[in-house]
Amino acid sequence: MLKFPLFLVSFWSYNLVWATDNYFVITRSPKLLDSWAEAELKFAEALQPLPLQLRKITPEQLGRITSYLADFSNCTKNLRGFGRNPQENINAVTYNPIATFRMIRRILQELTFLKETKIDPDAFPQENLYDLFNVFPEDGWLREDDFKEAISAILRISHVYSLKAED
Repeated sequence: MLKFPLFLVSFWSYNLVWATDNYFVITRSPKLLDSWAEAELKFAEALQPLPLQLRKITPEQLGRITSYLADFSNCTKNLRGFGRNPQENINAVTYNPIATFRMIRRILQELTFLKETKIDPDAFPQENLYDLFNVFPEDGWLREDDFKEAISAILRISHVYSLKAED
């Protein structure tokens, strides 16, 4: 009997802290999540032909780009409904908690590094890498809170459906 009220208190207190920071965790808003998924799909599409044409780039930068593209490809190639049209691609990513988690992880780990490092504008043959980042929402970059919330969602699903890690 005590378990349910404690859950409500912890849920309300978490949401009060979360709301007072003036930051909206994207996993709690389908519209925000869709906009980030759409942006990442555009970004990855524009970035894919570039590693073969890059020059004047450090091995670490090239490694981050190829790692990002490999994870993006690995994550999306087997998603149900992916590859049909842009809206279904967005839905395929956002309706799948693992794909959503991987998208957030890729953006936070690989793209944040690329966004914050200095890359010679001459390294890219047609457009500057930093111009590619303009497809992402202007509300601010993803935070660690988004990553933690995506992990929590997977753990909640695992708990509710009694899934093992192998599942």
